[in-house]
Amino acid sequence: MEDRVKSRYTFYGFEQGSIDPHDTVPGRVLKFLLRTNQPALRPKIQKKIEEAFFQVLSKGKAVNDWTSVSVLGLSEAIGLRINCQVLVGDELANDQDYVDAVLRYSNDVIISMEFCRYMPAFIVPYACPAIMAWSGAMKKLATRIRPLVIQRLRDIEEKKTLSSDCITWVIESSTTPRQRTVERIVQQMIALTFASAHQLPLVLTFTIYNLCLHPEYIEPLTEEIRTMLSFPEDKQYKNMPLMESFLRESARMNPLDALSIQRKVMKTVHVYFWYYNDPETFDGFRFVLPEDRGREEPRMKYTDVSSGFPFWGASKKACPGRWYVSASLKQILAHLLTNYEFKLAEDNKKLTMGYTTMVIPRHGTRVLLRKLEKSG
Repeated sequence: MEDRVKSRYTFYGFEQGSIDPHDTVPGRVLKFLLRTNQPALRPKIQKKIEEAFFQVLSKGKAVNDWTSVSVLGLSEAIGLRINCQVLVGDELANDQDYVDAVLRYSNDVIISMEFCRYMPAFIVPYACPAIMAWSGAMKKLATRIRPLVIQRLRDIEEKKTLSSDCITWVIESSTTPRQRTVERIVQQMIALTFASAHQLPLVLTFTIYNLCLHPEYIEPLTEEIRTMLSFPEDKQYKNMPLMESFLRESARMNPLDALSIQRKVMKTVHVYFWYYNDPETFDGFRFVLPEDRGREEPRMKYTDVSSGFPFWGASKKACPGRWYVSASLKQILAHLLTNYEFKLAEDNKKLTMGYTTMVIPRHGTRVLLRKLEKSG
């Protein structure tokens, strides 16, 4: 992956090397600190979800009493705002100039990766920095993040209360002098910014597609969400076997990459009959187990990793941010299902397109939304 991304040039000089050879800093941040702190961040995440829906729908196209928007565009707007909130906290997440720079930066990395893929190796050290410098987005991110890192380090020295965001958690997880320099922390934050940029929007888009293509699942999922939201806050988003199963089936049918695990592919694992009955048919509740009734949490979760479900990668190298993606998806879908009616626009000809080894949603695919009428 490092060879594809060219992280030395695209992540503001970030290199793994001897500073953090086993990725212990991002691993601890994503697997433990973000995962355990996300419930407390739900109110702020909810605000960002509502902001994104409002902004995108206000710019949508009116079609009778519906509003037409790009599914991927909506998903990207939601993911961008949530990621900024979780990564850098209130100050920058509420700064539209910074949020716009994050979007430009992520696009710059993709463009750089694509150009450098076809270049001779000796040209890459010159071409890649030039491409990344063109919009100035990466430099702007570093310039805006650096003062927050310096202030956060000072707050730690003075034993002040710290913000709950990834800047704080990266500092807390950086245990050696070389990991704890200001520049290294800035580089780590920029690396996390790109790492978080695409997975949530892409997975959300495919999930919305499948809800539109299989509307019979909307009512039971909405009922489960309403029941879940009636629980005390510390019990919410835990026992959701229907949602866990639907997300898992959506992922099974729509892997983001043909090479989730880098290997020579002999058979298509996600649709192979050894693992699944009728594997080519979408069954949103395929993974609901009878014994889940009465349990605090379902036995089979969207975040689980197995040989028959390699969506998150191999078990020993599985995506450390999968719990963040799962929790964010559930909160976004809870907002969507309890507030909107939605369906795919009739003029959609093709939902996906190929890009290298990936199958990604087409930006032109549109969904029609309108507010649900509240009963009572």
